[in-house]
Amino acid sequence: MRGYHRYRWQLAQKKYERRMKTRRHYLKFTDEMKRTVRRFIIYGQYSPEQICGRFRLKGEEMVCAETILRICRRLILKLNLAPGLSTRWLIIPAG
Repeated sequence: MRGYHRYRWQLAQKKYERRMKTRRHYLKFTDEMKRTVRRFIIYGQYSPEQICGRFRLKGEEMVCAETILRICRRLILKLNLAPGLSTRWLIIPAG
């Protein structure tokens, strides 16, 4: 019979498991991560890229630099700061 295909659950399961192994696992930006990033930016004067690189070298999980930048931008907008103001000198309130 032409066009007739049987469903093969074993093959489907293997494909699913392969996709799950190779996909990127997205991390949630936890409160602990936010505190760590805030500390590095305020006291260490590190860039988001440097923060991500540090955690990668240690083998610890951290969100990407773009996520850190997005959080910083939201904070700047929340505090109604000028768009051209450097975040290096921004004092981020705790909490």
